[in-house]
Amino acid sequence: MHKLGGGAAIAGMLALGACSDRSAPPEHVAAAALALEPRLGREPLLGPPEAGWRLPPAGDFNQDGLQDVLWRDHTANEITVALMNGTRLLEMGPSLPGPPGADWVVVNGDGDFNLDGMADVLWYDPPTNRIEVWLMQGTVPLEQGAAIQGPPGDGWTCVPAADFNLDGMADVLWYNPTTNRMSVWLMAGTEPFLRGPEIPGPGGGWLADFAADFDRDGMADVFWVDRTEHRMAVWLMDGTEVREPGPSLPGQPGDGWILAAAGDFNADRVADALWFDPRTRRSRISLMWGNGLLEQGADIPGPSGGDWIVGDASDCNGDGMWDMLWLNTSPLEMRVWLMDGTAPFERGESIAGPR
Repeated sequence: MHKLGGGAAIAGMLALGACSDRSAPPEHVAAAALALEPRLGREPLLGPPEAGWRLPPAGDFNQDGLQDVLWRDHTANEITVALMNGTRLLEMGPSLPGPPGADWVVVNGDGDFNLDGMADVLWYDPPTNRIEVWLMQGTVPLEQGAAIQGPPGDGWTCVPAADFNLDGMADVLWYNPTTNRMSVWLMAGTEPFLRGPEIPGPGGGWLADFAADFDRDGMADVFWVDRTEHRMAVWLMDGTEVREPGPSLPGQPGDGWILAAAGDFNADRVADALWFDPRTRRSRISLMWGNGLLEQGADIPGPSGGDWIVGDASDCNGDGMWDMLWLNTSPLEMRVWLMDGTAPFERGESIAGPR
C-alpha cells in the first residue's frame, strides 16, 4: 500500500493563509495558523525554524522493499535520500538542490509516478501554484519534470496523495479551503493526463489532509480533519469522483493534536492515522476500517531528551506494518521505532542526519 499519501501531516500554503518555505515551520500550513496547526505543506510538524530540517513522506527509493528516508533542508532548499534497512542506515545520498526559487516545498516523496518501483518526489511552489515531479533512481534524480500550473484561481494547495485510479502511478490531490473544492489529477510520469472536476468538500472547518487507501480497493481515498471540533472523516473515492462520503468521526480530544501520517499500522491493508501532540511529545494511532474507526490506540511517549517530533511514518522493516520516524534538530538526528499495531516493539538507536 502506498503511504498517504503518510504524520503529520499535511504543501505549501493551506487553508489558513499563505506561508513560504523560508518561514520554516514544517511545510503544510500558513503562518497565521501555526498556533492551530504547526505544519506547512508536507514537511511535517514543528522544529526550530533555524534548523530547517524536516522529514517529508518517503517511500522505497532503491527497490529493496523497505521504505527509506527523505531529508529536506528548506533553509538551503536541498533534499537528501537516506537508504535504510529497518532501524539501520545503509547509505546517505548526496545533497540535491531543489527547483530554482526559494518557496518550493516537498509535498510527497512516497509515490511512484513512473511505474519503476522507486519512489519519486513531488514539489509544490505556493506563490505560483505550480507542481514539479522528480523521477528518482536511488539517491539521485533520473528526470526532473517541467513545472506544471495548478488549477485556476487563488487559494489552492497540493495535498499528499497516492494512486487514485489503479494504474500503479501516484496522482495529485488539490484542495481549496477558500472555495471548499477539491480536485484529483491523474498523472502519467511527470505530466497530468486527466484533470478531474472540482468537487465540493464538507465545508466549515474541514481540511483535506491526506489521501491513502482506506477500503482496500487499491485507490486512494481522502482523509479530512476538523481541528476546531476535533473530528475526522474519510471520503471513499473512485478515481476522480467521490464514491461515498464517510460520516464525521471523533478525532483526538483536546487541542494540539496534528495528523502526522496515514499508513497501515496493523497489516490489514487499510490506512490508519498517526497523530502527534508537539506540546506533550506524545503520539497516538487510530486504526481505521473503511470510513469508520476500528480502534483508538493509547498514548505513546516520544524519545527522552531533546526536542523530538514525529517526522514521518513508513514500513521500515518490510513486515507490512508502518513504523514511526522521530526527528531531533539539535543535534540533527533521527530514530526509527518499529511498530506492532498501536505500540512500538523496537526502539532504534539515533542516526545522524546529513552533514
